Amino acid sequence: MDGRAWHVRREGERLHVDGEGVALSFVPSDPAGTLAGTAAGRVDLGPAVLLDALRRAVLESGRISYVATVGST
Repeated sequence: MDGRAWHVRREGERLHVDGEGVALSFVPSDPAGTLAGTAAGRVDLGPAVLLDALRRAVLESGRISYVATVGST
């Protein structure tokens, strides 16, 4: 995001966002009430939610695709 690499992963309801100057976790349905971690400045959590939605659409669709196959290893 913004020219920086982010790693977004989901554990249960929580999204974890790690990258340069960012180590945050939150529940997308209540980010203000569940935000934890540190960041070097302001962080827009919207892209992390979007990336997770894309991940779910591809990897949890139940369809066979190259991306779903590579992502499951």
